[in-house]
Amino acid sequence: MGEEKKKLLVAEDELGMRKLYRRLLGKTYDIEEAENGLEAVSSYRENRPDVVLMDMRMPVMDGKEAIREIKSFDPDSKIIALTGYSYSESELGVPVLCKPFTPDELKLKIVDLIGLVIV
Repeated sequence: MGEEKKKLLVAEDELGMRKLYRRLLGKTYDIEEAENGLEAVSSYRENRPDVVLMDMRMPVMDGKEAIREIKSFDPDSKIIALTGYSYSESELGVPVLCKPFTPDELKLKIVDLIGLVIV
């Protein structure tokens, strides 16, 4: 039968954005959601997603701290930082996608990271 879907964790505090990511990527990926960085770290430990979309500005724990925490126990984790601010890839240690971005830019960034062709 079909290949099992890759797991994607969306760490985003805005419900509208989580719904948008689900609509854009839900046919290709099994999507888990986290509303803040602390939930993202916990969900990552439990589910070990193939890729994480990490918003940088979230309550409780911001994306930068969540990335640092995840990388501390899984240095090979695949994380894409989503930000409206000027963070560099070298500063965060992960690929950065600056808002606003197009759906195609997001999909290509995921493909670059995990190599899955997106429909």
